[in-house]
Amino acid sequence: MSGERVVADTSVLIDLAAGDKSAAIALNGLQIHVSIITCIEFLAWPKLTEPGLASATALLDQYNTEDIGRAIRDYSAWLKRTYKLKLPDAVIAATAKNLNIPLLTRDKGFNPEYAAGLLLRPEIAAAASVSLAFLSSQ
Repeated sequence: MSGERVVADTSVLIDLAAGDKSAAIALNGLQIHVSIITCIEFLAWPKLTEPGLASATALLDQYNTEDIGRAIRDYSAWLKRTYKLKLPDAVIAATAKNLNIPLLTRDKGFNPEYAAGLLLRPEIAAAASVSLAFLSSQ
């Protein structure tokens, strides 16, 4: 598993910043990618203090940040229209799909019922109390 690429959702980063050990376990040894939306949500987290902003920025700088290109834009719009996802959730899910890598999240908004081809990774989810999902092509 070492070096496996994943997209981390904002919920996992917030848990990590809040000191949740299971989030640290889930991310350990993984190559982390984050959507630009995750970065914005994380930096806008209401519990983030002004002194904590530098640490939050440094944390995000350790990860590969993915911008929104045409493929992510179009798939995000499709997810939002088809499954009524919140726009940030649709963009984060589309980022994982575009990179063809799993999405690591604790967000209940990423219910596996919303997309055909969503495969849960229970061995990691059970160990870290998170959902690791892989979005296949539509």
